[in-house]
Amino acid sequence: MTLTDRLQELERRVMDVGAPVAALLLPGVDLADSPPGLGVYPGEVVEWFAWHNGVAERPGQLLGEVNLIPGFRLVSISEALEMRSAYSGDDILGDFWVPLLASGGGDIYAAVWSPSSTVAQVATVVLGEPTEVEFDSLSAMVEAFVRCFDQGAFFLAENGFLDMDPEVYSRVRGDGGS
Repeated sequence: MTLTDRLQELERRVMDVGAPVAALLLPGVDLADSPPGLGVYPGEVVEWFAWHNGVAERPGQLLGEVNLIPGFRLVSISEALEMRSAYSGDDILGDFWVPLLASGGGDIYAAVWSPSSTVAQVATVVLGEPTEVEFDSLSAMVEAFVRCFDQGAFFLAENGFLDMDPEVYSRVRGDGGS
């Protein structure tokens, strides 16, 4: 199964629970046509941005409306490249990385790779905490997110926005994490 297949599964889960972001996902882009960035991107990073390139913004929009997973929204490649300077000097991120998902408070999930790598790992940056590699690949991250929806760790709360059960999340991540 390709990353694109896994991303389509994730999108189905988001649609199935009725998350508002499902109607706001923008079409993907070919990174060859994107703003100048980091040279050759690993294949999964290319697939990620070909899937969707961020979310549509509307006047009066609430942050919860744009979250793909609880607390995190999908960023476009141009926004991702602009965000990089705010995280410069992070040893885990290094020189070859790009944000994928971002919170309203500055936390991110980022694809991280070396110039000779064909695969990107996923690091989490939580402000005030050490940066950690959380997933061995984008596929592993998306698989974990799909499991989180399937097992009730991610769900649509009464307020109409995605929410998370931390105990279930820990259990899901414990049985097949990175």
